Amino acid sequence: MHDSTSALDPVCLMQDLFVDPDARAGGVGAALIDWLRAETAARGWSALYWHTRETNYRARALYDKYTPHSGFLRYTLRE
Repeated sequence: MHDSTSALDPVCLMQDLFVDPDARAGGVGAALIDWLRAETAARGWSALYWHTRETNYRARALYDKYTPHSGFLRYTLRE
């Protein structure tokens, strides 16, 4: 959870969603997102968001069931 310049209430960043390959396609990822979505609502956070690689088609198939991607690309400078 963190503050945002575009919302009055905090937002929640799902930093990483990793499911063991042997457990994939069994609903574990969806269960994790559903839990965090409920937690977001219960805590009054204004949004839940996450990033994934454009080429991560397997994860995107799950994520697209929840919401379309925002269309943004992330750029990172490291010094």
